[in-house]
Amino acid sequence: MALYDDRPDSPTYQKLNVLYFSDRKRGIVRIPAGVFHAVQNVGHVDASFINHPTRAYNHAQPDKYRLPLDTPLIPFSFAPTLGG
Repeated sequence: MALYDDRPDSPTYQKLNVLYFSDRKRGIVRIPAGVFHAVQNVGHVDASFINHPTRAYNHAQPDKYRLPLDTPLIPFSFAPTLGG
C-alpha cells in the first residue's frame, strides 16, 4: 500500500509512506481525507483488501478523486505485475 499526503497543513505534507502486509503481517489502516492511496498485491498468492468508507459514495457530489498510477504528482511507481 502506498500513501502520499497531499494536505498542505499536515506535518507529513508531500511525504510518501509504503506499507507491506501479508498473511502473517496483517494490518488496519485509517486513511485521512487528502491522502492519496493505492494498493498492489506483490505476493505470489491471491490477497484481499477490504475498504470500509465512513459514508456511502454520493455520485451527485463525489468526494473521491483518482489520479493515474503513473502521475508525476506522486513520487512512487508500482512494480511490474508479477507473473506476467
